[in-house]
Formats: sequence, C-alpha cells, structure tokens
Amino acid sequence: EATPGTAVAANKVFSGVGITTSVQGETDEFKPTGQKYAALVVPNREWTEFGIEGKPTYDELAYLFRCFFGAPVTTEVETDVAWSHVWTPSSTAADAIKTMTIEQGDAVRAHKFAYALIKDLGIAFSRSAIDLSGGGLGLPITDGITMTNAPTEIPLVPLLPSKLDFYLDETSGAIGTTKLLRTMAIEWSLTDKVDAAWFVNSAI
Repeated sequence: EATPGTAVAANKVFSGVGITTSVQGETDEFKPTGQKYAALVVPNREWTEFGIEGKPTYDELAYLFRCFFGAPVTTEVETDVAWSHVWTPSSTAADAIKTMTIEQGDAVRAHKFAYALIKDLGIAFSRSAIDLSGGGLGLPITDGITMTNAPTEIPLVPLLPSKLDFYLDETSGAIGTTKLLRTMAIEWSLTDKVDAAWFVNSAI
C-alpha cells in the first residue's frame, strides 16, 4: 500500500505462503439492575486477524521481510541473476514497514482487507523441512468484492535444507566467520512487534 490503510489492487499471488483470516470484534454491554440479560449491546471494535504459514521461498520472503522489518539495502551480486538484501532493523527507531491489501476468494464470492500489518514472524529450520509461521492484523473485512484481474504470481524458488549454512559469531560485524558444522535444528521468531491502537475518531 502506498498509504497505509488505503486499499490497493492485490496484484501479487503468494503460492508458498498461506494466509488464513478471521473477523474479530468487541462489544460494550449494559445490563440494568433488575434485569437478567443485557439490555444494550453496543458494537465497539472490529478488526481482522490473519495467520501465516507455509514453505518460505526467496522472493516471497523479501515481501514479508519488507512488511516486517522495513526496506533492505539491496545490491546486485550477479547481473540480472542474484541480489543480496540486508535488513538492519533498529531496536528503538520506527521501521519504514509496508502494509498490504489482501484479497481472498473467487468470482462467486470474495473479500479483502487493507492495512494488513505483520506482527509475528518465524522460521523453523531442520534438515528435513523449513516451515514459515506468523500472523498479523488489519482493518475490518470488506465482503462481496471483485477480485483483482490477472495478478502476477511470485516465482516459487524454495529454501532448501541442503543448501543452508548457519554462522555464530561474537559481533554483528563478524557474522559469517564461524560456521556451525553440526546444527540439527534452529528456530527463529519475533513476536508482538506491533499492536493495534484505538483512537476516538469517527474517520477511522
């Protein structure tokens, strides 16, 4: 999204990443003295939550990391073939993250929601599999939409367990020096990076 929260055409297809959505809401209830049941139930907050799962691919991870860490420093390693993306998120300053508009469905029935914000992301590595996990939140779902026509499929080039190496060093500047030779499994995750903020403002 060029402007967070302003819906755009969902013109990319994730095939290695699964996104499951759920509608969330809260109400404010009032039960006067002498009555057994709530006499007034006021709809208060409504939002969308989504889960992330799948098998990480190089191109799709670049999109997810852009939405989670912000913009990387990208350099071309091999002309028109390979690029290096380096993310250096700050522990104190705000990250210039991207938000997404997510569409799901078909020609019969479809929905979308804007301001899709990734709050949890993790990758579990082992010699037998690499699994992606995470989740996020967004604005309320809009139902009965027309799906974006002919979106572009992101290339599926998966991370392979047989092609990975892990390094552990004492300083960030030395990473890539000491290779771990007998690693069996590693799990990386970062959770609750962001959360919802609720304002008294009818425009939002």
